[in-house]
Amino acid sequence: MLAAALLLAVVMVVLAAGSADAAFPGQDGKIAFSKENYRNGTSGIFAIAPEGGGQERLGPEYGYSPSWSADGQKIAFARYTRNSADIFTKTIGVSGSTRLTDNPAFEDSVAVSPDGGKIAFTRYNRNSESSDIYVMNADGTGTKNLTKTDQIGEFGSDWSPDGGKIAFTSVRFSGMEGLAARAAESQEGGAFTPEALTLESLAREASEPKETTAEPEEDVEVSVINADGTGREDLTASRAYDILPAFSPSGDEIVFSKVTFDGRSEQSELVVMDSDGTNKRQITDTPRAFEYEADWQPFLLATP
Repeated sequence: MLAAALLLAVVMVVLAAGSADAAFPGQDGKIAFSKENYRNGTSGIFAIAPEGGGQERLGPEYGYSPSWSADGQKIAFARYTRNSADIFTKTIGVSGSTRLTDNPAFEDSVAVSPDGGKIAFTRYNRNSESSDIYVMNADGTGTKNLTKTDQIGEFGSDWSPDGGKIAFTSVRFSGMEGLAARAAESQEGGAFTPEALTLESLAREASEPKETTAEPEEDVEVSVINADGTGREDLTASRAYDILPAFSPSGDEIVFSKVTFDGRSEQSELVVMDSDGTNKRQITDTPRAFEYEADWQPFLLATP
């Protein structure tokens, strides 16, 4: 039970931290990233050059999960707002930001579509037991729930290069219902907070005596859905945790992380498959390592 809970915690921590989204063709620019250091006031969204050096603040404190627009002039990101998180956009070099969502749910894992016209994101239900993939227009209008599930958690969306499909992680649990919710209740005031999804919090909750000792069952797979919400299908089907997919620049393949555990430890290896789920092949083999959040570099052919 504890080992499975720890794996759930790993998944939830990755979920809470956001995930990779599509890379766009062009010259290498700055790398946007999230930083959490609230003690000295340097939390928020920052950018740094690939060769390192000084860091530039792009977004406000409590901002995270940044995603560049295709032209590199804007970022979409999530920001904690009281007891929830919402989606914002900001033009680089211009003060202020535009709020796109405003509701009690948690929303993050932001991904801008290749044409810049839409934003995919994850919305978590207030009971902490499920989440869905949503798409909205870049101005915040036209929000649509693509996955529409109550007992399945979905997160980590990634656009295909043509913008026609979205790959994501599907999480189905039985025997562990309410684990994250009970961990949230153990926090001060009983409110849902990101701290409720940490390894320590979930592991502590999992170690407490329960009314049942039934072995939990979980099914964590890579799924894909059309951008209009049709054609959903699972691309993997294994006892491992298959998480955080990313399309190749050509759109022909998908890389994802395959997480396994033996009751004492867990590790994650990278696997590549065709975009229809066939021809799976493991490309890393690093004992006791955890390799995840892969993103595929585009390679542009030189022009004559």
